[in-house]
Amino acid sequence: MNDPHVDMLHYSIRHSEGVDYTAASPQEGRHTSFTVRIESGQATVSMVDHCATAEDARVIVEPFLRAWELSSALSDWSGFEFVSSVRTLSTAALARDPLTPKPDSTRLVD
Repeated sequence: MNDPHVDMLHYSIRHSEGVDYTAASPQEGRHTSFTVRIESGQATVSMVDHCATAEDARVIVEPFLRAWELSSALSDWSGFEFVSSVRTLSTAALARDPLTPKPDSTRLVD
């Protein structure tokens, strides 16, 4: 039995021309359903909640990202743009430990 699970979503950060965040220190945020790490113009979202598809994960994550964009609207930043996701297929559909990879898992990149 396949048990797909989205592990990560990747976003590029769009901002106005002339703005360069490449020298900025990495930033992290935590939500009950995921964590976000921003570094070098990229945002990596690591899922805590189980989502079988990137679309399901994005429904959870993107309202948080849009709120972050709105709170940053006074700065010169244009927002997040979805790039890709990473999910696993596992034959073991039992209790999920998101911090421990399963030996029978295969990583897929959408």
